[in-house]
Amino acid sequence: MLIGTHFLRYYVATAINDWTSVVGYYKDSANIYHGIKRYSDSFISTPSDSVGLCNEVNCPGIQLDFPGAANGAGSGTQPLGINDSGVVVGSEGPQNTFHGFIYSGGKWAKLDFPSSLHTALTGISNDRTIIGMGNVGGQPVCFMYRNGLFKTVSPPSAKCSAIRNIGLTTDLILGEAYYPTTATSKGFIAKCQ
Repeated sequence: MLIGTHFLRYYVATAINDWTSVVGYYKDSANIYHGIKRYSDSFISTPSDSVGLCNEVNCPGIQLDFPGAANGAGSGTQPLGINDSGVVVGSEGPQNTFHGFIYSGGKWAKLDFPSSLHTALTGISNDRTIIGMGNVGGQPVCFMYRNGLFKTVSPPSAKCSAIRNIGLTTDLILGEAYYPTTATSKGFIAKCQ
C-alpha cells in the first residue's frame, strides 16, 4: 500500500492503529511540518488526491495543522501516535519550544508535562493513556498521563532517555534507558501501573 508520495518533499509515517489508519508528517518547501492522517484502506499517490489538496467526499485523509503552530522553518505539527478511536497525539510549535497536542473529533488541545521546556506526546492507547517526553531543567523526562495525572517513567537504576510507543490494548510501553554507571543505553519494555 502506498502511503507516501514523490509529490511530497519529505514524508514520515509515525504510527498506525488496528484499523490501518496512519499518521505522520511532511515538510513543505519552507521547511514547515504538516501532519497527515491517512484513513484506512486509502492511497495517497497523485497531487489530486494528496492529503491537504483533496476536496472530494472520499478523500484519503486529512492534513493536520495545529492552529498557529507554523511559525517559520522547523516549526509546525508532527503527529506521533493514534489509537483505534482515531485520537491523534504529537508535538506542535517552534523547533525549540514545542508543545504536546491531542486531536480528537476535529478539536485540538495542548498537553504539556509540568515545568517542561518542551513536550512531545509519542503515543496513546485505546483507554487514552498518553505517553511522552519532556525536558525539565535540561534533563529528559519520560512520562505517562492517565486519568488527569502525570506519572514519570523511570527504569530501575537508569534514566529514561526516550519513550517511543504504547500498546493500543496491552499498556506496554517501549522506550530507551541510559545507565550512568556503565554509560550505556538499552531499550526497555514496561507495563503501565
